Amino acid sequence: MADVEKYAGKQRIGLLEQSGWNTPAADDANYTGLNYDSSVSIPDPGVQTGQFGWGARSGSMRESARRYTDAVSQPKMINFSGIITKGTLAPHLTAALQYVTEAATTPYAKIYHAGNVTSTGDPEMDFSNDEGYTHTIAIDNYQGYDGVILEDAVLDNLNLIWENNSSGIDRLAKMAGTWKGTAIQHGQDLSGGTWVAPLTTGFYNTASQSAAFTPSTVTIGSTSLDGICWRRFELQINNNVTSDCKTIGGKPNNWKFAPEIKMLLDIPYNETSYALFSEYVSGSDCLLTFQNGAGTADGGLSIHAGNGFLEVNPFQYENGYQVLRLTINVEYEDVVNGAFVIKMADTVQWGYPAP
Repeated sequence: MADVEKYAGKQRIGLLEQSGWNTPAADDANYTGLNYDSSVSIPDPGVQTGQFGWGARSGSMRESARRYTDAVSQPKMINFSGIITKGTLAPHLTAALQYVTEAATTPYAKIYHAGNVTSTGDPEMDFSNDEGYTHTIAIDNYQGYDGVILEDAVLDNLNLIWENNSSGIDRLAKMAGTWKGTAIQHGQDLSGGTWVAPLTTGFYNTASQSAAFTPSTVTIGSTSLDGICWRRFELQINNNVTSDCKTIGGKPNNWKFAPEIKMLLDIPYNETSYALFSEYVSGSDCLLTFQNGAGTADGGLSIHAGNGFLEVNPFQYENGYQVLRLTINVEYEDVVNGAFVIKMADTVQWGYPAP
């Protein structure tokens, strides 16, 4: 076998929505390429090896006869990070929030809700009954036969990050997260499919966007900070995904979500924002909308939390100056009132249910 370079930048990573539970995409499927950072996505097969604690040991060292390896029952994971493009954000939001509707005509505006409510109105998703959205994640390595496939994948966590005070590439909106699946297949030949090339346009927070991102609505108790100068924004979605039950071999047979959503906003300390300390002490309600528009026009994105509370003390110091970091723990209400909703449009038709 010829010695082949193993430069991580040669890898390609893609995803494909599955038709249902336990029906992963084939190795020769036409995956949608993703602009993930190279040298970040490491397949974790979830292998656990332990030693039985029997007596009559030969000594204090481990013994091969007492070793037990389990490569099935632990969920498998692939982490990632990268710059957000509008054309690949939608499947990540779908995998994280699981409730989505999509307009039938361009620019195919999408609406996302959270709170374990499916399109059928069920209070929880039964993935094994094909109620949720699962994806197959593919990592095509170097030689055509050493690819990796993650099956029945959902997003255990997803972070969307805007570093507004940075410059250049660092100022573009980024995402990071962890895919969690039921099984990892190694040694896959992924060269047979025609992959959709990853998009290299449609970035968020660029100078060429028609509308800048802004915290258009910020209300903490009786303190209004609409449109305030902002330094950094982060949306954190942590689903705390666990298996419901397991098969005889230990493979998860369903996913259970216990979502926790937070919104972080860094702002200056001034004659108005100083009042947030009192609002924090009082446990005041929080309302925050971060957007570059209503989320209905191409490239638009709107993130709205209708209710929440300041989870930690907002007072911070940065480079010798007093600053404030709002850490809002988002609370859930029913889908109609929409305590938490994301709206976006990307001119890509993913085939999600109509509103």
